[in-house]
Amino acid sequence: MGVQKIIPKMSAQALLEIIVESEPEDVWFFGTHFNMNLSYSQELFIQLLQKQSRLFFLITNPFDKTSIDFQAKGFGIKNKNLYKNCRDGIFNFLQLMKQWQEINDTNKNSEYHTKIIVKISSNLPRTRAYIVDIKNPNATSDIIPYMNNITARESPIFASNNSLESLSLLQFKGIEEEWRKDQTRYLQDYIKESNGFKEILHESAYNDFLDKYPKPNI
Repeated sequence: MGVQKIIPKMSAQALLEIIVESEPEDVWFFGTHFNMNLSYSQELFIQLLQKQSRLFFLITNPFDKTSIDFQAKGFGIKNKNLYKNCRDGIFNFLQLMKQWQEINDTNKNSEYHTKIIVKISSNLPRTRAYIVDIKNPNATSDIIPYMNNITARESPIFASNNSLESLSLLQFKGIEEEWRKDQTRYLQDYIKESNGFKEILHESAYNDFLDKYPKPNI
């Protein structure tokens, strides 16, 4: 299955540092939320972007109560805490995208908006995944299984190459299928349609967000 090693535990920041050092073309992030990553390691995401990496994120809809309740029970945490992490994670995406836009406004790079692509799903992720350069069989991707009453940061990491029939390739096929579902929405549509977020488009910091980040078609 292409598994190179099993890492008992590693911080998300350390994992991101390894990914940054590999200078990937594409990285797919899949999981319930990436709030802690975005809160404490935002500069690492900026470094990836500055290396011309494209970042794809597929995360949970914080306003889907069924999904949140089910996942919170599985993790052994309070519903309100998981909801808050998912919701705060979306605000952190907006901050990351705003920072990246401002960097590129200075550099006059008009293609910046194609480098961060976020979609929101109401399905239940069974793993957390960092899929690196899926078309490169020698690249290493990391799969973190979700376990009952254990958070992702406490779970082991399965480091897999992307060879044919590898664990990472199998995982990516599932991510790609979820990505293409009609009910999986781009962040741009989600923000416009969600009662919990659309008011942010009236704030001065984000009132031009939809112009600066037009909805992609990927």
